[in-house]
Amino acid sequence: MIWPVIVDLDESQRQAILLAVAKLSLSRPGWLRGCLAPLADKLQGAEMFEKFRSLGPDETPAIERLTEALFRYHHALDTHQHGGVAAGKLADDVEEILKQPWKRGATLIEKDPIQSTEAGLSGHASGRNL
Repeated sequence: MIWPVIVDLDESQRQAILLAVAKLSLSRPGWLRGCLAPLADKLQGAEMFEKFRSLGPDETPAIERLTEALFRYHHALDTHQHGGVAAGKLADDVEEILKQPWKRGATLIEKDPIQSTEAGLSGHASGRNL
């Protein structure tokens, strides 16, 4: 038996549901054809559902972790903590989340190899020989 349900959603709610359904489809692939893809169709969001699925399981958590890191930074500012310290913690969090730690001189080597050699830096941006 089909139970018709009418739900009034704004666009952000519809997208949040599509994102949640896409994430669920990655962890429960057996539910894709029979349940989750048809639900995305009913929400008129098959294309967006597939875009969210294409992010894969690792991309969305990184976005969530970045959002949490930014919230912690804003909270530090709101509670009158030292802005420089808070910004440093935010930079550390972002580097960790994106797995891109700072490597001394790497940007100089990429942008201007001649200037980096004059500054005493050599090697490749991978951080070797710096």
